[in-house]
Amino acid sequence: MADIKNFARNNTGDFADTALRAAATGFSGGLGAGLRRVTAAATDAAVDRGAQGFAERLKNRKRGQPESATKGAEKEKEGGSKKKMVGTVFWLVFSLTTLKDISDVVADFSVILTFLTPATGIITSFVVAVYFYVNEVEVSTNKIIAYIISVALEFIPFLNAIPTTTIVLLLTKWMENNKEKVAKLSGGISKVVNKFKTPRRVAT
Repeated sequence: MADIKNFARNNTGDFADTALRAAATGFSGGLGAGLRRVTAAATDAAVDRGAQGFAERLKNRKRGQPESATKGAEKEKEGGSKKKMVGTVFWLVFSLTTLKDISDVVADFSVILTFLTPATGIITSFVVAVYFYVNEVEVSTNKIIAYIISVALEFIPFLNAIPTTTIVLLLTKWMENNKEKVAKLSGGISKVVNKFKTPRRVAT
């Protein structure tokens, strides 16, 4: 009913205008012919108006999704990208890595627990790796190296007391949420390394 009212409200002007024009020019053939011309002209105007309105709405609907996506992208760009590795699940994983690193320190004082440390380290590292995968953490050379080092240290007595798993977790979170800073830092380190690699010319 609302659509009918809106349609009638929007097309009333066209009906009246068309009827007046048809009445002014179409009654020369008699009253019946004039009424037929008025009705036909008003009907044609209504159909044209309705078709144009439908085409416009269809165009807006098709255009709506890209526009909304563009607005969302602009808003995300202005407000910053969405933070990764946040919420309750992160703190659960953080608690797991912390407990695992503390248990490594305790295990160093027991021969039996020392043999169990590598197993617990592998299990915890697997949980962390799955957590990274679920959160779509981008794979980079720095992250792979840090992860390999943390796993390797689990098999070295006393060195496994270093909280490598927790450090890798926090470092990865920081790198994911501060990509611009990481890029600048990597660029600065590369410049320093290249500077030392460049052989110095000895003045003769």
